[in-house]
This record gives sequence, structure tokens and C-alpha cells, in this order.
Amino acid sequence: MRQVTPHNPEAEAAAIGCLLLGASPDAAPLREDHFFGSDHRLLFRTIRELVEANQPANVQTVASRLIATGQLENAGGPPARFLTMDAAIGQGESLLRFHAEHLEAARQNREAVVLIHRNLADLTSLKLSAPQFAEELSASCAPLAASEGMTAADIVAAMEAELLRGEPEEAFPTGLRPLDEHLQGGLHRGELFIAAAHTGHGKTALMIQTAATNALAGRPVVLFSLEINERDILRRLAAAASGISPSHSQFRSALCDAQTLPITIHRKSELAEIMAIIRTAARHQKAALVVVDYMQLIDGVQADQRELMLNEVARRLKNTAMREDVAVFSASQLNDDGKLHGCRAIGHHADCVLRIREDAITLDKFRRGPAGVSTACQLRGSLSRFESL
Repeated sequence: MRQVTPHNPEAEAAAIGCLLLGASPDAAPLREDHFFGSDHRLLFRTIRELVEANQPANVQTVASRLIATGQLENAGGPPARFLTMDAAIGQGESLLRFHAEHLEAARQNREAVVLIHRNLADLTSLKLSAPQFAEELSASCAPLAASEGMTAADIVAAMEAELLRGEPEEAFPTGLRPLDEHLQGGLHRGELFIAAAHTGHGKTALMIQTAATNALAGRPVVLFSLEINERDILRRLAAAASGISPSHSQFRSALCDAQTLPITIHRKSELAEIMAIIRTAARHQKAALVVVDYMQLIDGVQADQRELMLNEVARRLKNTAMREDVAVFSASQLNDDGKLHGCRAIGHHADCVLRIREDAITLDKFRRGPAGVSTACQLRGSLSRFESL
């Protein structure tokens, strides 16, 4: 069976749109063989000919030239259709540079090109500025440069170097000491943790407590709140960090202290936006711990496709934790039968599932250690934290 060269028609169309909006084909530079579709190659060649003749290359001039040469039908019809591409509008030369620098390398690595194109699909759904888009494209292409992997000797050498430096294995504690002992210090990079509970039993409180604990230790935290506004989240963070209730007279000082915490709060709810923000923050050392509160509220999870969509949400959160080397802490509601609401696959993708009950937190699943272990605790709602019994 003949193998088809990896390609992305949507991305190619977006690049044509960039050129029709005034981006120079020399900015990248692009070549005709960067395009897979014959209609895209014809359009690129026509644009190139106009530019080389010092003539404007836009929708009108390209259409006129194609009509004059009898090739409008071969080009798929009037080129105005390319101006509807979200990726083309306002992002011009950034997208062209992506094509020129990475398409050739991607064609040599079928697995990598799938990853790059998936990331690009995420980005084109966002309304990013040109600098943001360029930055994200660069970040998305990083896997191409890191595809060789590590040998066992490399890994052992790195581990020995850490031991010689006296560095303990990094962990992100929840702030509930008995629970952290069961978790071997807390959350680890590359892992997906899920807090599972019925409504009102403390999912958000445990995640806020974990975020506050790590931010107080200087670790950068990115927090996505999908049902609570930024001010209320900050109040809860301040209470968890200080141990002072928002109703107390000294809470103002706790808020003042909270403004120094290395926490960024987002209210984005689209899965693609969340993934892009995590990538950018992680690659600029602005995210070590990522908190997503909570999975069932991520946009796109429709009732008739709930199981498929929640499976995709969990899968991508886990993959992002691995690829960006961050710890991800999210939450899932439980249904009336005590199972993960909407999709059993959430538990399959998670490294750890913490089931929260009224008087205990139980490790339903734990890949690094024994499951079924419980920590007796109680929720102090006014402080957004759990305390050991």
C-alpha cells in the first residue's frame, strides 16, 4: 500500500490565507513543495509569480490571474474562501514560518507530525495575537527536537547526580500530612491526580489546599476555575494559605500576603485553550502544578457524547502532564452509584484517584503504591482545607 505523505489541509489553507492577506512568501521562506494539495500548490505558485512581478497578491489579483490562465477551476474556485480561516487572520508570517521550518522535518517523522498537527488544530481555535501565536507554534514544535529518547544509562546517570547533590525526589504535597505520607510526598510530575466526590464534599477545597501549599513553597501554580470567579478563588487561597477565615477581622492581611503567591488563575473552559495555556506556562517555568476544577465543566462535554468527550479530556490532561513534565490535579463528580460521573475512563487515565468522603480520603487508585489506604480527616469549609483527625 502506498504511503501518503503526512499533511494537514487545514493548515495549508490557513497559510494560503496568510499570503492573501499580505504576508510575504519570503518571510519563512516557503516553497511550493511545502504544500501537498495540487490546488494549494497552484495558488502558491500564482501568488509567487505576482510577487516576483512586483504586483500585489490579494484575492482579486490572484483570481484575475487564474481566470486569465484558465486555471480557476484547478485552484478549487475563487480564493476568497481562504479568508475565513481563523488561523490566517492576524497571524500571517508566524504560520508561514511554522510551515517552512518544521514541515520538512515532520514529514520524516509520522508520529511527530500527528502531534504537531493536533497542537496546531488547538491553536487555530484560539483568538491569539500574532506574538502569542508565534510563541505557541514554537512550543508545539518542541517534540520534534526531543524525539530521540533517553537510554537506561542516561536515566541512571541523572538519578545518581540527584543523589550526589542530596536532592530528594520532587513532590507536590496536598498539605494534609498523613495523606502526603501515603502519596510518597504528594503529587509527582508527569502524573494526573483526580479528586472524586459528590457535590459539596470538598473537591475544590482539596485542590485549593494543594495549590496554596505549593505556592507557599515557591512552586508556580496555574489554576483553572470553571465555576468559581477569580475573586472567590483568591479568597479561598488566602484562607487556605493563612489559616484565617474570610470572616475574620485579620483576613485583609491574609489577602495582602496572597498577592505574592506564584499562582495564575484562569477561567478558560475550552479544552484547546486550557492545553495551550498549560504548554506556554510550563515551557516558561511558570507552571509546575496545574489545577483544573473540574473535568465535567470543560466545554464540549455534551450530554449525548459525554463519555467520549470526558475520555478525551482525561487522556489529554494525562498526556500534557507527561509531555510538559508538570503535575496535574483535577476533579470529577461521583454519580449516585459512587462511580466517576460520565466516564469510567477518567480513572483509567489517572495515576491516582482520591475518593473524598465525609470523614476520610481514600486512595481508590494509586500507581506508585498501595491502593485502598484511607486518611481520616475533616473538611473545614471556611478555610478551604482538610485537617487530620
